[in-house]
Amino acid sequence: MLIAIDLGQQYLKAISDTGERVMIKSVTAEGYARKHLSFAGQTLTGLRNLQVEITHNGHKTLNYVGELAEKFGIFPTYAIGRDGFKSESALILVWTAVTLLVPEEKRKDKIDLALDFPFGQYENLAEGFVKFLRSHRPKVNLGTGDYEIQLGEIKTYPQGWAAAFGVREKYAELQDDDGYNAFVDIGGETTDIVVVENISGDLFLHEELSGTFEHGMKDLRAAVRRSFQHQTGSTLETNAADKAVSRGSLFYNGQDYTFSKELDLAKKQLATAIQEFLSQLWGNKKPWIRTLFWAGGGSETLNEHLKGFHPSERILENAQWANAEGCLLATTIHLNSAKREVAVTSTEVLEQTNLAIQSQTEVPHQPRTTRQEFEPNSEMPTTPHQESQKDPDVNGQTAETESSNNDNAQTLQRQNQGFSNVNQQRSNNGAQQNQAQDKHQNQSHQNQNRGQQTQSPQGQGQGRIHTQPQTQGTGKNRFSESRGAGSDNTGGWGSR
Repeated sequence: MLIAIDLGQQYLKAISDTGERVMIKSVTAEGYARKHLSFAGQTLTGLRNLQVEITHNGHKTLNYVGELAEKFGIFPTYAIGRDGFKSESALILVWTAVTLLVPEEKRKDKIDLALDFPFGQYENLAEGFVKFLRSHRPKVNLGTGDYEIQLGEIKTYPQGWAAAFGVREKYAELQDDDGYNAFVDIGGETTDIVVVENISGDLFLHEELSGTFEHGMKDLRAAVRRSFQHQTGSTLETNAADKAVSRGSLFYNGQDYTFSKELDLAKKQLATAIQEFLSQLWGNKKPWIRTLFWAGGGSETLNEHLKGFHPSERILENAQWANAEGCLLATTIHLNSAKREVAVTSTEVLEQTNLAIQSQTEVPHQPRTTRQEFEPNSEMPTTPHQESQKDPDVNGQTAETESSNNDNAQTLQRQNQGFSNVNQQRSNNGAQQNQAQDKHQNQSHQNQNRGQQTQSPQGQGQGRIHTQPQTQGTGKNRFSESRGAGSDNTGGWGSR
């Protein structure tokens, strides 16, 4: 099973290959067992009451995740960020998302993951976080029993690039090899900019035109907090500030406070700051950008204020999920490509092995001029009568055959890689047959040579064939190398 997770600094978005998806506020906190009871006696469940029990190395903790952590947690930790990826809070978020999406019947299977990271922090964060993730094998309980997560393959991508890959087949602009296309992902904490170019059907990222702007939807939250403190003299908590940004108002201490003017001004200022950053980043390359794609939840919030910056602009459909969907698509292609490669290679190897065995077991009508199972520097004597029947160009044929055999051996070795178990028995059987045939042939030559009293030095020199020892009959399989990773056309971001 495959799950793609967009590690947003404000919200974590996760989607599985079955289409199920969850969005969780990127915050955790220590907690205690509690119940939410309604007037009708119902218990609050789901994403608004995420109490997650984690057991690791015999140590058990109870954690609040998401909205519950913000409201009632002890010292809430906003887990995603430059330093947050080094804490167990980020791991708890990932484990929670995986547990929510994996059905009961799949809980004994390994789970493949696709993760994304802010573009500007990708090189510094991705590898370390994956190692951190793999160093834990927790048991997670959301109230339905322990689930021990087993991880399979993990792929990582930069945010923004993942969104680009996810829609590369949808928009004609991305198929055109003339000009660039830009993706601007406005997130909760930062804005990631990625510029790509279509070269030979693949999307290449240009780092010189890409980067991370350290502003995002947090700027709107800061504006609401300043206004609230100015009006009430009190400090506004993060979860309340987010609600005020979403609603435009907030009830506190007996009255409703509105922030429409402050929010409208903050949106204009943030949109202008992003546009100015893009102008400085792209410089004289801006006219060569064919289309600017706005992505991320912030692009929907700032829509009216972003218009007009570029002659050709698009806001991606379902923009908040663009990175997660791109990660899912890229990793699906990678995994399917690997499976097809294994299947094709297996078929090729079996066919080539059968041909090799057949060629080795055929008994030649003429004295053999290819490699045989002799000791190094062994001689195969010939009689003058045999010498006269030999092809006068036998040495040339021998060299040509030797070269052909070398090429064939190299081709077989390249095509096999990783299937030694399939071919081991076949190779051993072929070796035993060759040994029996060579023994029979040597006996035949010895019988033919009996009665010959002399042989000219010239005949001996022409009849001598020097061979190299082979590994047949020694138990060593020629097909023993493991196959390397093939090209999966997913942008070249590595497995972890």
